[in-house]
Amino acid sequence: MKLNNNMTATRPGDPNHNPTQKYDYIWNVLCHNTNVLTKDACLDLCGNKTSWMFAGWAEKESGIIKRGLEKPGRSKGGQTVIITDCDLVRIRAYEHRHKKHQKHFGLEGCNEVKMIVDKLLDQVVDPTKPSCEIAECNEDYHCPRPVFGERPHMTWDTYFSGDDAINYVAKKGFGMTCTVNRGCLPGKVPQKYWHKSKVKMDHWFGLVNLLPV
Repeated sequence: MKLNNNMTATRPGDPNHNPTQKYDYIWNVLCHNTNVLTKDACLDLCGNKTSWMFAGWAEKESGIIKRGLEKPGRSKGGQTVIITDCDLVRIRAYEHRHKKHQKHFGLEGCNEVKMIVDKLLDQVVDPTKPSCEIAECNEDYHCPRPVFGERPHMTWDTYFSGDDAINYVAKKGFGMTCTVNRGCLPGKVPQKYWHKSKVKMDHWFGLVNLLPV
């Protein structure tokens, strides 16, 4: 869906410019309202990227429109990384994929995990701070409502795995389970600790589970 607030729309070069603002408003409202109406979110989350079709124009050189997503008789589109509760489809955080994100890590998937985790951190209950009431969140739209009693566990696929993502998630106290290509297992872990064997080409993924100590 294409929906944005033209009264508050920024231009390229403006502070905090959002190159996805032409379609971001509906995502922002959906995610914000879901969290405001949640008392306690699920502590098991699942993250992935989802593709969508787009019939309008995107900002020049932003990389939002992907040639590979063109389908016969359809317009081009883009992708959005989302993370939801495992037991219900409730979006807790999202990031639209484009080339203008700050590069924290070299791999795009690891970079996106980092950005999602940073958003989830603002939604974890902090016992040292007074509870954030719904009225307070409504007064300040950008005030995230704490919905996690503790730091949750996340599941990602191979694209989002990597040493940078795993290390960052662990340092922030989150749990992470991800599928990993056999050739991309965390490099600093001695091979004797991996239980692996040769398999057929259609079963070449291993599973890595990382929980905070």
